[in-house]
Order: sequence, then C-alpha cells, then structure tokens
Amino acid sequence: MITVDDAEVQSAVERVVRRIIRAVPAGGGGAVTVHRVVPIGVSSRHLHLQPDHVVALFGRGHKLTKMRDLIQPDQFACKETVTLIGPKGKIDAV
Repeated sequence: MITVDDAEVQSAVERVVRRIIRAVPAGGGGAVTVHRVVPIGVSSRHLHLQPDHVVALFGRGHKLTKMRDLIQPDQFACKETVTLIGPKGKIDAV
C-alpha cells in the first residue's frame, strides 16, 4: 500500500500554490495590496474518469452514484470505488 503523510501533502500543496501565485498577475500597483484566492481541493485517493473508463470498470449502462459536488465545475465525488493494483502493492477504495 502506498501511503502519504499529512506533511508530504501539505508540502506539495504549498509548492503548487507558490507556483500559481507566481504565475498569476496580481494587478494593481504601488502600495495597493492585492489578495488572490486560489481554491484548492486535496484528496489523496481519487480518480478522474471519462465515460469509456466507467464502461470498462463498471459495465455498459452503469450510472455513477453522486455523493457530493466538488469545487471544480461539473465534477463530483461518487460512491463507487476501485482497487488499484501495481508492482508496489495495492490501494483499496480509490
């Protein structure tokens, strides 16, 4: 099983946020302080599926069971899970 501790996740998120902040123009000038808000969702276990992936994993005609909406438009978490199996082990309930 692959595990990631909270410190590793926090460090990765901080690196990404720093890159985004450097890349996004702040606007304004002089002594004006501009606050930029960057919404971030962190999940250590998730997949992004296209319709053909759903068919391959769950069968033709299967409709994913929506659990909740995510921050990203038109994205949602579903109740279905899979087990990932690879050369270093497996991860259940992804």
